[in-house]
Amino acid sequence: GIAANLHAAFVSPNARYVEYAIAPDNIRAELLAEPVKLVDGFQALPTAPGLGVELPDGFEERYPYRPGIYEYA
Repeated sequence: GIAANLHAAFVSPNARYVEYAIAPDNIRAELLAEPVKLVDGFQALPTAPGLGVELPDGFEERYPYRPGIYEYA
C-alpha cells in the first residue's frame, strides 16, 4: 500500500507529504526492490521500473497467513 501511495504522491502536483513509519520493518525491507532513500528529508524518486515491490523466494513460507493474528492492531 505504501508503494502505491508514494507513486500517486510523486505524480500529484499538490502532494507534499506522505506520512509513514520509518522505524525498521523487516517485512517492508524484504518486499522493496530498492531501499528507501531520503534526500534532504524527502524520499528520492525510485529508479527501478514498476511499483518497486517484489515478492522474494520463500516469502510465503517465512511469513505464513495465520488467522486471528493482528500484529499492527
